Amino acid sequence: MQETGLEAELYFLNHYKNIKTFSHGHLKDMRLFGDGYDFYIQTNKQAFLVEVKGIREKQGTLRLTQKEYEQAQAYSHDYVLVVVLNLSEKPYLLSIANPLKHLEFKACERKQKSILEYHLIGQIK
Repeated sequence: MQETGLEAELYFLNHYKNIKTFSHGHLKDMRLFGDGYDFYIQTNKQAFLVEVKGIREKQGTLRLTQKEYEQAQAYSHDYVLVVVLNLSEKPYLLSIANPLKHLEFKACERKQKSILEYHLIGQIK
């Protein structure tokens, strides 16, 4: 799943100017900040928070994290979900402004799997 996401983000980086709204925009990569969106795009008229998702086929499902959903709520008019569809063959971009207005999501609580860690006994000297 993460591989698909990274592939979609790279495709978006190389093709975002083909989306009319972003064609003259300046992009900032925000992926490392974990703020609930992948890219910040400033155009002459508006700033956009862009979340990119990838789907290998021509149709499919996706999920938003709690943080992504909250940002989509808080910045509804500035939040854009860009889905890269058909990643396996001939990818294309689908841009959905204000996605919570146009798509229906259902909250699904997922229990985290317990993680085994190994802690050092004593101190490194």
